[in-house]
Amino acid sequence: MILDNLEKQLEVAVKANQEVHTMIQEGKIANLKQVMDGFECPEEFTVRFREYEVGLMKEGSNWESARVNIDTDYDFRTNTKSIKTSVNANGGSNVDDLLAQAKFVQFTSPKLEEFRVAVESIVKYFDEAKKSTGKDVRDIERAISDVEHGMRQLKIKEIKDQMLSSEGFDSILLESTWGGFDIPRITLKRNWDREVVNVKLTNETKSGKSVDVTYTYRLYDGTLRTGTEERVRMENVDKFISHQLYRLEKIEEGELVQVTLQEIENSDKGTW
Repeated sequence: MILDNLEKQLEVAVKANQEVHTMIQEGKIANLKQVMDGFECPEEFTVRFREYEVGLMKEGSNWESARVNIDTDYDFRTNTKSIKTSVNANGGSNVDDLLAQAKFVQFTSPKLEEFRVAVESIVKYFDEAKKSTGKDVRDIERAISDVEHGMRQLKIKEIKDQMLSSEGFDSILLESTWGGFDIPRITLKRNWDREVVNVKLTNETKSGKSVDVTYTYRLYDGTLRTGTEERVRMENVDKFISHQLYRLEKIEEGELVQVTLQEIENSDKGTW
């Protein structure tokens, strides 16, 4: 319930933040159009406005013949941003294109400061709203992360508590994507792991760095055997638990199919 509410809050916060960014973009373009007011666009050309440029486009072309560049510089020493503007033409051999470029450059060059102010004024106007909505999104994302971490820790504790019980923890068994069944493995020593259907923990050291592992495994004929390995590194147990949680998540998402030990035995007997 808590997570659901946070996710709904995040959806609202993200939408508000996106709306601010849209208003910034639309505001920049509207101001840039005002600066270009009075420009008589040459025949067969058009002017394209983006929040980072004003481009003179020849009809049917994807490239600007000339443009006003609007760049944001960041000074890492002072942690400040500044808007810089410049104008350039691409040149070429077509006379009409060169004349259009010259007209565009002649009109925009004296207005570079106006272009800068046009963009900067919008940035400043929405600065607080941008910071506020951005902070809301980050705060909610952090809260969701904390809740998910807490839920995961509870699941880890639940599995470990089962391992410490007299019954032990029954492994998450799956249908294998390659056919047959997938029984998880636990690393007992550096170069030795074992498929296990049940795991019990005893004699955990005070430091929590190692523990005795009593494991139940299955022979090819279906017979179950139990063995014990002393002083297994706890990080190996933790990895096994994480793998079990991953399996449970994928089962919930419908990507993996869980089976029981009885179903595996029935399959071996041809009765499943």
